[in-house]
Amino acid sequence: MYTLPSYCPLVSVIIPTYNREFCIGRAITSVINQTFTEWEIIIVDNNSTDKTDEIISEFLDDRISVVKIHNNGIVAKSRNLGIKLAKGSLIAFLDSDDWWAPKKLEIAVQQIASGSDVVYHELYRVTKNSTRAKKQNRIFSRKLSSPVFVDLLSNGNTICNSSVVLRRKLLEEIEGFSEEKDLLGSEDFDGWLRISKLSENFEKLDGVFGYYWDGGGNLTSAKLTIKNILFLYKKYAHEFSLIGSKKMPGWMAYTLARATLDIGDFSRAREYSLLTLKSSVPLKVWIKAVVNLVLSFLKLKL
Repeated sequence: MYTLPSYCPLVSVIIPTYNREFCIGRAITSVINQTFTEWEIIIVDNNSTDKTDEIISEFLDDRISVVKIHNNGIVAKSRNLGIKLAKGSLIAFLDSDDWWAPKKLEIAVQQIASGSDVVYHELYRVTKNSTRAKKQNRIFSRKLSSPVFVDLLSNGNTICNSSVVLRRKLLEEIEGFSEEKDLLGSEDFDGWLRISKLSENFEKLDGVFGYYWDGGGNLTSAKLTIKNILFLYKKYAHEFSLIGSKKMPGWMAYTLARATLDIGDFSRAREYSLLTLKSSVPLKVWIKAVVNLVLSFLKLKL
């Protein structure tokens, strides 16, 4: 049983979008259906050319506002504009192709009222071939240990952007998400790292309170992944002493091993696979790195 604080803070829900006529209505509806009602939606539209405007206009709710932007493909610019326009003391992020379970905001706000600064939860992965959530498609995340910065840097990101609710002041203190092009797709992880230097109060909610759409159009590609990881490694290289090593963490090495194999760069795939095997990684990752290494010698892609 969750009890909300006597004063219910306003939650500003930021939804960046571009040409998502097939799903933007689903995302908005999932917010409208929340059991917690003290919210506003700020839709930051990158000047969509489809029927996005028509679909949004069908929602006759003065808690919903739309602002236009030319973000040049940098989604962080859209999120940062939403943060600047937000009236709430709490910020929630929702990608336009994802959606929430009805009690998501109620439970998140209650947890923040108990003293947390950043809350997140697991999501179900839903594909275009399977529009219903299945337990085996659950995107697992871990509880972060203290110091949170060291946990994130050592083990990688475990926080799905569309699951996060946090205090707006933290985003203001880090001056929003990085708009660096080489971080496109990983700017949220960089943001959590910087926020973890300000607060240890990260809390993973028990339960699954949302859905991640994996039906195409997400910001994922092997070349982009390589850019992201190398940029993060260079940016935080001087802080690796905090995790007891100056070498690349195992999760970074394995991510690069997979990505370089995907693009057929077998030499680098071997290099990063070997680096993974020399690192402290879970057994499952170690086995995958062995497979990756064998494939790189055979010059075969997954």
